[in-house]
Amino acid sequence: MKILLCGLFVLLSSTAWADGDFWLPNQIQGKLHRLMKKDGLRLNEKDIYDINQACLTDAILSLSSEDGTFTPFASASFISGEGLVLTNYHCVMRYLEHMSTPEHDYVQYGCWATKRAEESPLFNLQVNQLVSVQDVTSDVTKGTNGLKEPELSKQVNRNAAEVMKTFQKGRGVDGKVYSLFGGQQYVLAVLRSFKDVRIVAAPPISLGKFGGDTDNWQWPRYSADFAVLRVYANADNQPSSYNKENQPYRPEAFLTLSGKGVKENDFVMVAGYPSQTRRYVPSFALDKIVFQDTQADADIAKIKLDFYTKRKENTDSLYSYYNVRAGGAGNVYLRSIGEISGVREADLVAKRAKEEQELTAWILADEARKQRYGADLCADMKETYSQLTKLNFTEQMLQAVALNGADVIPFAGKFEKLIGIAGQNRKNRESAMKGELRKLRPLTESFYRNFKLEDDKEMMKQLLGIYIQRRYDLLFGCFEASGEACSAWNRYVCRQSLCEFTAA
Repeated sequence: MKILLCGLFVLLSSTAWADGDFWLPNQIQGKLHRLMKKDGLRLNEKDIYDINQACLTDAILSLSSEDGTFTPFASASFISGEGLVLTNYHCVMRYLEHMSTPEHDYVQYGCWATKRAEESPLFNLQVNQLVSVQDVTSDVTKGTNGLKEPELSKQVNRNAAEVMKTFQKGRGVDGKVYSLFGGQQYVLAVLRSFKDVRIVAAPPISLGKFGGDTDNWQWPRYSADFAVLRVYANADNQPSSYNKENQPYRPEAFLTLSGKGVKENDFVMVAGYPSQTRRYVPSFALDKIVFQDTQADADIAKIKLDFYTKRKENTDSLYSYYNVRAGGAGNVYLRSIGEISGVREADLVAKRAKEEQELTAWILADEARKQRYGADLCADMKETYSQLTKLNFTEQMLQAVALNGADVIPFAGKFEKLIGIAGQNRKNRESAMKGELRKLRPLTESFYRNFKLEDDKEMMKQLLGIYIQRRYDLLFGCFEASGEACSAWNRYVCRQSLCEFTAA
């Protein structure tokens, strides 16, 4: 079972970990809250989550690309009453690179605003704040008793759409229905998004990434892996697109920094947006996830790491451009091989298989349990997972290589909304297009400032080679039948892209 937490604010404490889970903020109540208090938590339930007053939840943020509210890539927090936001340096390093010019290399030398007029906008960066999370399980599962797939999913989707109709959007506010615990629970998450985000302070890369790959994913760490941003809002303190007249946002709650330090056995609770956990997957799924999916992540990242490291060593003018990309690839590579090594050394697959054997014996020992769960529950799950893991792996490789292997493809995707507006027959089409173009112009300028077409072609060529080497038939059956080579396919993709058109 996979517990999806994508885009949702969760808390992890020493107690929660011992009891085996992440927790949504509205779940920290009753018995769980009492257990945490026993371990040293000093916050009351309403201090953590309360839709009617300022609370911890209001201060915890996520970062995403613009309009990517529900696909965040980092956690952050308000740390002042004037919109200051603290996050990790490595999470905004790419944005610093996009800002940089030969005259002002913010990656190599850092960025330090001494007054608000020097705070530069980080275009396409969005700060998201959880407004509320509501259990809507009964609404989403209405009328699903006795249904089997695909009718079950169709009914759930219809019900979720009805739930969304009751949700009132507002300025910068959006909602989404999430499935948790394999469809056992559904929640409606409402988030507020801020699009006017500016950089206040970031160290040079020599400090922000101190220790490089040698220290990465190792503890203790001595890097200055932090950056300070500021959220701006309109005159009514409401979310707004970038405007010079905007003022610092005044949050209802913010964290204060403590210099007291910690001591052994102190209670620790971490709040943020950790994406997802697969802690409850069965042994056969864990084996595929780690030794197939994660290994593929490592292999792809290693290709990128070697490529950008070599380029970095052979240039001075684009050192920061390649350094940022090498750092990102190195981060994924080291994390992936560390996960593989950890699972192998801890023998987690075998331990999970033993738990499944015990589960099967427990089911078979009681006729009522056999009727409820089936005599071959684990065997049935294994058969289902054999199909799911194949499809999941195909999707993973499509995302990692075909859609995100070269920079130009996700960049071209940013024009999708503009193309959609252009194809609409509505009165305000021209003004809507102009508004979208105003957003795209600074993104385009920053993208092409350091973009290297030949590098992008070579990177895509190398990554596509992984498909051929491993024969991913689900994606490349027709491709191989045509007799095309990776290089030929790569040339075709580039010819059809915005990149080739603008470079011609």
